[in-house]
Amino acid sequence: MNENNDSDSKKNQASIEVKGHHKLSPVLIGGLFAVMAAIVGSLIALVPFFLEKGGESSTPPVKAARIYVHASGSFEKQGDMWVEYPEYAPGEHYEFKELRRDNEYIYLYDETRRKDPGRVMHLRIPIAGGIAQWSYPNPIQWIDFCAVEPKF
Repeated sequence: MNENNDSDSKKNQASIEVKGHHKLSPVLIGGLFAVMAAIVGSLIALVPFFLEKGGESSTPPVKAARIYVHASGSFEKQGDMWVEYPEYAPGEHYEFKELRRDNEYIYLYDETRRKDPGRVMHLRIPIAGGIAQWSYPNPIQWIDFCAVEPKF
């Protein structure tokens, strides 16, 4: 009777056999699907950053300033980079690369504060002034950061 119980319990165990006689449990399979979904979600969230608006807007482009000031410092365009100079940390600065811009925002990313590889900080500055926002990918969720004003 003990043999029947062992046989029944083996039949009731939920597992999937894979070529080479390896078994994957449903928990492992679920975890793999969750990881794959997270990766795909991250990539989908980044798509808007890399797509260019091919002249679909009838509004003329807004002129962007080279300097945007905020309560504790400024963002300044220097060559291909944007540099933030925080007043609270004299002599220190943070460098941003520009991803793209549209009629509303300049989209930047910061690798200088990178603590988690693969999770670069994103920043968007409103061209006409307003509230700058930041986010990390996975998913992109914009969070109000500071008020900025263009300085021409």
